[in-house]
Amino acid sequence: MNLIGMFDTMQYEAFQWCIENNIKVYCLPVKRGDNRYAIEVNNNGNITTSEKKYKKNEVDTKVWELYVHMYLKYST
Repeated sequence: MNLIGMFDTMQYEAFQWCIENNIKVYCLPVKRGDNRYAIEVNNNGNITTSEKKYKKNEVDTKVWELYVHMYLKYST
């Protein structure tokens, strides 16, 4: 299954489902003056922070991809 295709067609449905089910995905700056971001997933209070750091032009897409991933993993 192609994630990019799902991302295009499912992103808002996945976002809405995740928010309604207390799953939030967001980016955090690594440190002041650094243009890299970590991604944090809060799944009903269980917080996971990415080890990988993303540039600004990558982080937004990755957040949406993670919303779709969480939706597909937990909604069925």
